[in-house]
This record gives sequence, structure tokens and C-alpha cells, in this order.
Amino acid sequence: NVTALPLVTVVEGVDSSTNKQSTCSGVGQTAGPGTCECNYNYEGAPAFVDGEWTNPCKPRMCSEQDGCDISTSNCSSTAEIAGKLGCSHAADGFELDGDRVVDRQDTC
Repeated sequence: NVTALPLVTVVEGVDSSTNKQSTCSGVGQTAGPGTCECNYNYEGAPAFVDGEWTNPCKPRMCSEQDGCDISTSNCSSTAEIAGKLGCSHAADGFELDGDRVVDRQDTC
């Protein structure tokens, strides 16, 4: 019996010793008791098929933020800039608030 949830699939009626957690081991996946999900910077919905977890997890495609000189290699986890890469160095006239670029004119 398989119940599908957004980005997470839960296998009901199995305990942690028989849930095939070890088959949830692909790139971008995290295993849990009876679950397999895509990591934050990945998209997809693993499914439990024929006794093992599938791996449809693909890297998210994020774009650079305006005003960023040096972007990080990962999508930001900051809600205000969902779908954007984090920033580690802002361009002149901008500053960082965590990994989010802020226009200095907005702070005057």
C-alpha cells in the first residue's frame, strides 16, 4: 500500500528494518523510516516500486540574483528569493542580507 504526498512517498505498514531505506541512496535523496524524498536543491517524487525506491530527483534550476557578483552553487533557502541562487558577494551599490541581495537605495 503506497500513499503519495508532494515530494514524499510514505510506505504504510512497514517498520524501519523492512522499509528498504537502503534503496533510497541516489544523488539528491534522503531516506527515512518508510520514506524517501528529494533534498532541498532537488525536485521530484521518489516512488516505492517493486521493492525499492526510484530516483527521479533532479537538481533545481535556479537563476542568479540581480546585484550579485559571486553566486553560490546552491539554490537559496530564503523564502523571499525562492528559485534564485544564494549570493556570497554583492556588487557595488548592493549589500547582503544572509544570502539575499538588497539594493542599498532601499535601505536609505
